[in-house]
Amino acid sequence: MPEITREILRLESPDHGLGLLGRLAHAATAEYLGAPPESPAFHLGFNTLPDPPCPMSSQMCHARDTLDGWLGSGQDLRTFLEVGVESVRAHPLPDPASFDDYTRLIHHLNRSDALAMVWRARIIQPAQSVAAWTLTADLLAGRAQAGDLTPNVCEAVLITVAVDRAGVTLLGYAPSGGTEDDIIVAEASGSAMDDVAPSLLDLLHAHHAWTTAAFADAPPESASLAQARQRVHEAMTEAPK
Repeated sequence: MPEITREILRLESPDHGLGLLGRLAHAATAEYLGAPPESPAFHLGFNTLPDPPCPMSSQMCHARDTLDGWLGSGQDLRTFLEVGVESVRAHPLPDPASFDDYTRLIHHLNRSDALAMVWRARIIQPAQSVAAWTLTADLLAGRAQAGDLTPNVCEAVLITVAVDRAGVTLLGYAPSGGTEDDIIVAEASGSAMDDVAPSLLDLLHAHHAWTTAAFADAPPESASLAQARQRVHEAMTEAPK
């Protein structure tokens, strides 16, 4: 996961009354409306916690292809995330001398505070029809097959879990063919995310620790950092409300 190549975008999505983490959960979900990811996709949130190194919160879709890891884990979210954590921790640190000034600056202004994971799923509403009730019973009895999850009894949806380093967890949902108005973001509750959220938080902590170790010994020149902060402050001051 340390490899990052996508564009950094300012967090301007609706927050659903849940602050900057709510904005991240919405933005990550909206990315896949109409085109669900083949495997879990990750979005990093920068400067979403108090006292950020830069006053602008932002997000970025992580570029790494996760399909092989997803299939290799048997499409089990907990296993998939645990393997990801170990991979990040084992990723070798680069030589600080290999960073140019721009790379140092970007990493010092963008502190990784949050992480959202989006994947496609299907939900069943047993009371919707006899077929849906029967499929639910078969699933509970272990008799259902993958081919039984047909569109007439299962709704294709996007599920997003977003966590930050303060330990907050949010859950996002949208029908995969819906619009941004259909996105729901709320505080996670119940046992559904008990296995997922802690592992996702471990992945965020591992990524934060890796980037801190990789760039702590290679800070940008103080003058460049001060100038960059001033430019961001001026841009935000001039931005329309």
